[in-house]
Amino acid sequence: MPLDLRKGYSLPQCVFAARTITALRVNGCKLGPCNDLNLSNLQKLCLGKLRVNEQMIENLIRACPLLEDFRLIYATGLKVFKVSNLPKLKRIDLHTCSELKEVNLQAPNLETFWYVVVRYRSYKIDLSTCNALKSLTLEDATLKDESFQNHLSCFPALEKLVLSKCNFLKNITISSYELKTLILRECKQLEEADIISPNLLSFEYKGEKMPFTSLNPSSLKEAKLYFKPSGQGEPRLSNEDNHTPWFARLQGFLDKFDYSRGLKLVVRSDKNIVIYERPKGIFLPQVYDLKLDVVKSSVNLEDLLDYILRTWRPLTLSSLSTSRSRLPK
Repeated sequence: MPLDLRKGYSLPQCVFAARTITALRVNGCKLGPCNDLNLSNLQKLCLGKLRVNEQMIENLIRACPLLEDFRLIYATGLKVFKVSNLPKLKRIDLHTCSELKEVNLQAPNLETFWYVVVRYRSYKIDLSTCNALKSLTLEDATLKDESFQNHLSCFPALEKLVLSKCNFLKNITISSYELKTLILRECKQLEEADIISPNLLSFEYKGEKMPFTSLNPSSLKEAKLYFKPSGQGEPRLSNEDNHTPWFARLQGFLDKFDYSRGLKLVVRSDKNIVIYERPKGIFLPQVYDLKLDVVKSSVNLEDLLDYILRTWRPLTLSSLSTSRSRLPK
């Protein structure tokens, strides 16, 4: 039986002794001391906008031996988050817990960890025993290069990595045979990401420059590349501009995709969009605000066109298509 309790409700102690509950979501309620708990069948637990402490979390964990999914969102009062002795635990989300300073997970079967840190707050994190981890998301994390590399080496099964606004990273190596999806968003200090992942299928980047020159995109099935400056009102790029070298590398990077597999390239700048079908001789407008989407072959052109018109509402839409294309020219 699932149970969803919302803001303004004083949670009775008997809820935490209900053996039939399999999923519990508590949002903005007032919690008691969490003593005498027995949630022996609970599999999913989400606590949001609550004030908790270490003892309450420890009591909850002890009372939920079958817990598989634990999410803590906008919680206050908690300074140290520790998890152990939960053999079935597959997922943990920690989202903007403002006082959290230390995370220690002893969870050998954990597959997904999502950590959104309060911006620029320093913390300690230990995921060294989470060797089964398949998906890792870090946002606003203060990890530096060495700490990041040490953690990454503990995850041989990692399939998805998301680094968002991790502004202490500068030069990193991402080497993983199993990695399928890589997302790098607004890591402003990142100068170089050496990516050695031969089975990578999906890549997304958002930032001001191009720190991923070592990536071979020939195996990718889709990609999103969004380049946007930190300030506003910068002039357009020119051949004499300092940005031209990385811009030329970007052009070469796009040429390496295997378009013979049916990939499409969508180029957006301002409100102007160009669709390339099996592109040859790609022309990129040299502007600061540039968005590139390499669209997987399973998306047909009619659906792509419909999505573009409904979502982005361009002022101009052009297509450079093959002679067999069904897309209007």
